[in-house]
Amino acid sequence: MEWSQLWNQWRIRKMNERFHVMEAMHGKFAGAAYYTQIHKGGVRFRGHQDWVRPVQNKITLDFLKYKDVPIECVDLSHSEVNYDGLAPILELEELHYLNLSCCPYIDDWCLGRLHVLGNSLEVLILKGCPQITERGLACLHHLQNLKHLDVSNLPKVSHKGLTSILLEEMMPACEVVMMDYSEGLQGGETGTLSEV
Repeated sequence: MEWSQLWNQWRIRKMNERFHVMEAMHGKFAGAAYYTQIHKGGVRFRGHQDWVRPVQNKITLDFLKYKDVPIECVDLSHSEVNYDGLAPILELEELHYLNLSCCPYIDDWCLGRLHVLGNSLEVLILKGCPQITERGLACLHHLQNLKHLDVSNLPKVSHKGLTSILLEEMMPACEVVMMDYSEGLQGGETGTLSEV
């Protein structure tokens, strides 16, 4: 069992390393696109409607056609991206859309890193991430341009109704998709997000 855990930790660490050769040869957009495909995700470049994704689970180098075009959308849902692996994504200054739903290694520390996208990010999807708590969600107040936030189905958020209300108060211009207000408020929850 120990060998299995060590192997898995090594595998996750390797998957989340930066691809410096790709970045050095083709730039940071190509590096981020390649990294995303390693995780079976996809990217969309500015001015294009098509997503660049692996084809039949094989990495495609189609993104090299757009290597000088900024990436606006990243889908890393259901991937094994972790804290270290977010590094190439956080350098995408024009990123508008980020889907991290159902990622088992996205936690509160990861959410604390997203503040660098505060000037560009408009859509953030975190639904189904099992490690996120209220403390991590409190970090999202830095994302003042956010228009849509999906934080539904977060099992470690224990004060769901209160957290929904407080997120909407922190980001009044943002549509927050979470859980029903009545869920968790029946016991008379009070307080602030930082207290939760």
